[in-house]
Amino acid sequence: MMQDSPIAQDSSIVQDSPIGRRPPGAVRRSQPRIVLAATEAAQGLMIRRALEIDGCGVIVCTSGREAVLSMIEARPDLLLINAPLSDGSAAALLRWTRSREPTAHVPCIVIVPKGEAHVVANLYDAGADLVITRPTELDLLSRRVAALLSGRSVALIS
Repeated sequence: MMQDSPIAQDSSIVQDSPIGRRPPGAVRRSQPRIVLAATEAAQGLMIRRALEIDGCGVIVCTSGREAVLSMIEARPDLLLINAPLSDGSAAALLRWTRSREPTAHVPCIVIVPKGEAHVVANLYDAGADLVITRPTELDLLSRRVAALLSGRSVALIS
């Protein structure tokens, strides 16, 4: 059961979650599928729109708990976390993602507020493929997403 997952032990993101519900947003499988965990609605909306313009299907989650459910159900091609999360740490969500076979190899990008450089090493240790500081240009974010989805190397420019 999900309650035994590392994220449940690490934070309160998963507690008696209903697994059977459908993730928010319908995404066609022919599109690259992205789970976006974004507590701040306005930032999440801007990021979602930029990625949809680039042809990605985006499932927006407003908490780490929702992101866990969407990761299980949607089997995304990429996880994008706009930190901080309201119900737990981005590092906990990354550790949970990396600890499960269906999601262990999903590329993960984390966007952190400027001035939070001290958390960057922790996020890389938890499994982030790329950590970007805010504010970030949406065009640059889209290029980094495309590079990770195609398996290309991503420049570490923030």
